[in-house]
Amino acid sequence: MEQFEKDLLQSIAEMKRGEFAPRMPHLVFVFGTLKEGFPNFATNRGRRIPGDIVTRERYPLYLMGERFSPWLVFLPGEGERVVGQLFEVDDAVLAAMDLFERVSEADGYRRVPIGVEGIGEASGQPRIVHAYVKPPEQFDGARARLGPLTEYTMGMPGSIARARPCPEPRWHSAIAAPRSATVSGSALPWPVARVSHSFA
Repeated sequence: MEQFEKDLLQSIAEMKRGEFAPRMPHLVFVFGTLKEGFPNFATNRGRRIPGDIVTRERYPLYLMGERFSPWLVFLPGEGERVVGQLFEVDDAVLAAMDLFERVSEADGYRRVPIGVEGIGEASGQPRIVHAYVKPPEQFDGARARLGPLTEYTMGMPGSIARARPCPEPRWHSAIAAPRSATVSGSALPWPVARVSHSFA
């Protein structure tokens, strides 16, 4: 087993145990409207890692509903290897992204660890990073407008739409009970993941 795979399994195990110790900076893979130059980039106040990044596994990326919202559905091994951008963010920006992606809401995105690597000149050692995905149980193929895609690009429906406002922070006494999905035989809890991006 590669060190990368060991680190990913460790991140998943830590997430299942509820060990979310903060790590700074956090690395976040973005594939949709939070990318540089796209409508909701203002929420993403991180520092971009140069180059294009691609997921190590294939995932279904669809444009969904009337707004053509980009959804990366958390079904590893299906769809395409998805191209996006990688950002270093601090705790405050990560919290703003969580709020924007509505991770504590039943129909929101979920932040999970995924493996990514650079493309071309940006290639290097694989990393385990945060990504905002949709649980498979939220996906309704009848609402899919386009996909599965390799990349969400400027000029696609929804890419030049008006930015979605970031919701106001709300204090919750408790986070809603997490859902679970199965990946490689392991149940993954939602909604938040602690991930490692350095390798020994």
